Amino acid sequence: MTTAFTPLRIAVLATLIFIVCPAYSQKELWGYRAVTDNKEIVKVPLDGTSTDVEVMHDFDPTGILGSTPFGTLLQASNGKLYGVAASPGGQNIPNGVIFEYDPVLLQYRMLDNAIVSGPVSGLIEPLPGWLYGTTNNGTSIFKYNIETEQASIVATIPPFNYQMGLSQPHFNGELMKASDGNLYITTSMAPSIQNVPYPGGIYRLNLANGQLTKVFVFGWEGSDVRDPVYGTKLVEGAPGKLYGTSLGGSHVGPQGVAPGGSGTVFEYTIATGTIVKKFDFDYNVNGSSPSPIIKDGDKLYGVLPGFQNDSQNYPNPRGSLFEYDLSSETMTLLYSFTQADDQMRSPNGMVLKASNGKFYVGALFGNYEIDLAAGIVVKKVTDGAAYGYQPLIELCSKPSYRSFDVSSFTVCEGEPFSFDLQNTNAANYVWKRGSATVPSQTTGVLSFDSVTVANTGIYTCTMTNECGTTVTMPLQLNVEVCMGLDEMNVLKGIRLYPNPANNILNVKLPDNPNFEVQKFSIINMLGQTVYSGAYNKDSIDISSFGSGLYQIIVSTDKGDWNGKFVKE
Repeated sequence: MTTAFTPLRIAVLATLIFIVCPAYSQKELWGYRAVTDNKEIVKVPLDGTSTDVEVMHDFDPTGILGSTPFGTLLQASNGKLYGVAASPGGQNIPNGVIFEYDPVLLQYRMLDNAIVSGPVSGLIEPLPGWLYGTTNNGTSIFKYNIETEQASIVATIPPFNYQMGLSQPHFNGELMKASDGNLYITTSMAPSIQNVPYPGGIYRLNLANGQLTKVFVFGWEGSDVRDPVYGTKLVEGAPGKLYGTSLGGSHVGPQGVAPGGSGTVFEYTIATGTIVKKFDFDYNVNGSSPSPIIKDGDKLYGVLPGFQNDSQNYPNPRGSLFEYDLSSETMTLLYSFTQADDQMRSPNGMVLKASNGKFYVGALFGNYEIDLAAGIVVKKVTDGAAYGYQPLIELCSKPSYRSFDVSSFTVCEGEPFSFDLQNTNAANYVWKRGSATVPSQTTGVLSFDSVTVANTGIYTCTMTNECGTTVTMPLQLNVEVCMGLDEMNVLKGIRLYPNPANNILNVKLPDNPNFEVQKFSIINMLGQTVYSGAYNKDSIDISSFGSGLYQIIVSTDKGDWNGKFVKE
């Protein structure tokens, strides 16, 4: 005789409590940093110190999923973050990838590893759901559709003839969208009337037809406005007026300081295709080699890197933060860095002016926070590989949680159950079972001291904070009446006799059984139920059954007991 016990559920004690970090502000700074052998996506509260930095993703050193991110992270219209990362290439390893990071589910995903090869800048979203960036080592522009996950090359800069050969311009900045609906970007060289190979240029991409047009060529040796600064993203200070920084200018310094000029701020007028120098930096007065600029209100902001040597007799040797007022056309040095500023040195790259009024800028060994009101500079993101030039972005982060690896749980009645969303940035929690609110659940942990069958259902949590609302994926909770070990041992005391049987089958129950028999069921080998009746005696008439093997089920309030017998 073979016995089995059904349904027997293993009591799943879902005490899924994880380490929960203290809650922090929803406003955060996100960006990249380098460690010894790897690159990371990190975030840090807008308020706090570098010890609060949290690593959100480690890039793959092998490069299969991207190894070295470029440019600035982009938060697209769907709330997710997008970027590009280069890879070493080689067998089965791409030269670059487009990636997505979900700040709600805290998940990294590679989107495409075929279209990006040698990225030089980050992405923009000039049209909702469409990402644009540069590829092929800065010679082509691609587009990517977020919904269809399809990428394609939009345009490529043609090479030009120079001294019996071909010279190839490369994009050296980031794309921007102007009020005329077109994209603009700077290049490292552009064919000029003089046919010199190296003056930079400005190119325009028509979004409607994908046509790429050279609209301006910068000057060369002796010119006031020369090559645009590497990494420049043109900004539109007024409708039809684009601004940027360049090399050149009239203030030529000693070799190694400003041999080709101290740099300029320029204005490009779309309608006329002309450039005007708006400010001329002077190495001997305010510094040289301006960074790319950003626009905030009617002001432009950037940094000067300084000269890295405090003993030189030049102003601001450790660098400075500058402001250009578009309305008054005046330049102001807002802050000059000193040795006391947490070892701040050689700022570069685009500045971020955050909602708290403070400035954030990349420099050697990290990103720094500049509090002009307090006159304080502190390191915000520690960098381990002199890789701090990539700018930060500010996010107002909606409530986040870890994606459920397991979303369905079966628990025995009477057992405790607890499931932690691992949320640290929500202000309010509303749990629902189906469409009904569960008033007893007001935290990020769904918790019952002792579940009942009535707790069975599909649960979701609506989390809110100052940045928005997040509704979690569904969580299925099944609560069942399960047999304990004592109950299982009691049911094991059931016996059938005689077996084989001819006319009468007796069912022997344990003495003083700790369960209630509800009914007997007998099933033949074809799966047909040939007997089903309430329990009122311990014997069953089987004289009418055909010969063969049968299964009997004894249903009790503690579960079912299965047995088999032979009818002769």
